[in-house]
Amino acid sequence: MPIYREWKRKLAKLAEEQVFPLTIECELTSKCNFTCSMCYAKDNCPQTEWSLNDWKQLFDEAINCGTLFFVLTGGEPLTHPHFWDIYDYLASKGSRITIFTNGSLIDELVIERFKKQAPELVVISLYGYDEESVYLTTKVKGAFLKINRAIELLSQAKIPFTVRTLPIKPIYDRLESMIQYVKSFNQFLGYQLYIAPTKNDTAPSKLRLTPEDLAEFERKIRVAFPAYGSLDCEVTVVSSGCQAMKTGCYITHEGLLRPCALAQNYDKIIRPNLFLESYRLLAKEWRTTNNLIQCDTCEHRTFCIKCPIRLDLENGKNSCSKYLKDLAIARGGNDCGSL
Repeated sequence: MPIYREWKRKLAKLAEEQVFPLTIECELTSKCNFTCSMCYAKDNCPQTEWSLNDWKQLFDEAINCGTLFFVLTGGEPLTHPHFWDIYDYLASKGSRITIFTNGSLIDELVIERFKKQAPELVVISLYGYDEESVYLTTKVKGAFLKINRAIELLSQAKIPFTVRTLPIKPIYDRLESMIQYVKSFNQFLGYQLYIAPTKNDTAPSKLRLTPEDLAEFERKIRVAFPAYGSLDCEVTVVSSGCQAMKTGCYITHEGLLRPCALAQNYDKIIRPNLFLESYRLLAKEWRTTNNLIQCDTCEHRTFCIKCPIRLDLENGKNSCSKYLKDLAIARGGNDCGSL
């Protein structure tokens, strides 16, 4: 595994130098079978969605310019009517595929498909540890049984998978039980540190944590899972900086190119045979935007998760955000980076 990681780092350096995306995150659909109130992406009635042929054209262009890794996400990607056409097409090209999913649609038939062409990784978003806790977030009855069964099936089939969770109040209030549940199937718990406003809303999610609770959320997870000391995770990503438009990008279900999922003000339309040109143009624009000189001298920068998009969402624009600064101070007090 260390050799593979080093190989990926070398490829990432090449992608940054030559300005091409090594990794593309593909939002196949905005539809989802869960109804999580804090979701920034869900839209069960999208006006447009890219066709299968559109996705295939993108894949061909991207692979020809050097893209090796594809992340299939949504919404819930397994709800896409052409999910398996897309998956098999990428697999036939030798691409490395990661799937971001809520896990509820992974059954025996899905496992059999994965056995034929194994994904590099399946990442399950985990919202709880039993029926009640999962229902609090998803508002779907019976979801936990399906997710738990998916974890069992993936484990039995030896298909690489991991689980990650979100820093929202229903999860934070029951975090110790979530940690014990994850330990019961010998995984470690991944996590995010930022909850964006929901689609078509500018106000922060009512479910997000205070900066102090958010830092404590991270501390508890990292103390519970010592493997974080040697694994790439949220803190190491913060330290190394965002990879948007350095080694990767995001494609929406409408076929728009973005630096990342949250960068809704930086859309570029992808035109046939011009993907790499569009990527390089957006990368140039992004470098100009992602240059916050004031942060270079901030005493809290080591623990700050700032980026232009998060600052925009926090109404900080190109200035400091109180929420993110308070989080950086709280994280520094917990010394999260050295746990």
